[in-house]
Amino acid sequence: MEYFANAFITNRLNRLSKYLPQIAPLLADANATLGIGIEHHRLARSFYHLELYGTLFYDPEIAEDVITVQEQSSLFLAKLLDWELEEFLCIREYLLNCLSSYLDQVEEDFLKDYFENGPPTDIVNNPYDVRFNHDDEYWYFFSMDGQSARIQYRWMEGSLTRGLKTLQEILESHTANERYDSLGDLSIDRPRNTMKQALDALPCLQDQPQVPRCKNSLESPNDAWPWSLKKWAQARKGGVQSHSSSAQLFNTLRDWGYLIWSNETLGILGLLEKRHSTGWSYKQNAVVTHTYRADDLPSHFGNQERRRGSSVESRTQSQYELWRKEALGTVQSSGSID
Repeated sequence: MEYFANAFITNRLNRLSKYLPQIAPLLADANATLGIGIEHHRLARSFYHLELYGTLFYDPEIAEDVITVQEQSSLFLAKLLDWELEEFLCIREYLLNCLSSYLDQVEEDFLKDYFENGPPTDIVNNPYDVRFNHDDEYWYFFSMDGQSARIQYRWMEGSLTRGLKTLQEILESHTANERYDSLGDLSIDRPRNTMKQALDALPCLQDQPQVPRCKNSLESPNDAWPWSLKKWAQARKGGVQSHSSSAQLFNTLRDWGYLIWSNETLGILGLLEKRHSTGWSYKQNAVVTHTYRADDLPSHFGNQERRRGSSVESRTQSQYELWRKEALGTVQSSGSID
């Protein structure tokens, strides 16, 4: 728990400083006090919930007893208080970002080996790279990216339930061999029923969710919870993983860990600090509105960066075509194909 709590705090604060440069000096000055209080207790609870969820619902493809998404939702996720579920979703977003970065590194390992091995000896006679067995699980796993990378998304969902020890091994793998070993068995570590599906199966929130009055303790949420519900209560209804544009606002909040931080840390970072701006109505009366520093974040955060870019298949194909063009040119200049 301690490893993931420290890693989460360091990662999320660095991300915040990247998109809100004005808080970077605060991070430098307050580094000794930021994230060392109640944050660790909230993170410990959330990672414990994740460990327990994985113990109960790990679903390799070879398992015979399959627990439905409705059961996962009603027996576990629905038992959490609304704000405890949001804490849980904050660490889920963090881990999915980490797993996506890990897969990016594995892809680069794959491509490095491919380029270093050079063209196959029979490249002149084969328009397709026959070194790859397209039925191979490893090749198939990395064949698509972006919106088509469903197999990779399912692997990331499955990895969330493989236990914190395995997740730590994945995130601490620093060499190509270590990263390859950490992938696990690609033929079984893809759940049929994912956490995302279980989250979507949750019942809608009430129109006006109850917010505890006690503040800044483990038995209550921080000030970011009533703030977010006041602004986007409707976006949080109808399945917490909904892909509607309004629901994505909560993904951006989770991506900076909005419910993890203590009120003291939120105050130091100024994320809920009111800013005044003046506009004009049609009667030319001055209207003062309030905005918040945290309002600057939605355009930067979210899961847009996951599994993007050209796929391994397209990158290797372009290199193979270049090698073959060069080989054919050499053959034509020599006047023989042999």
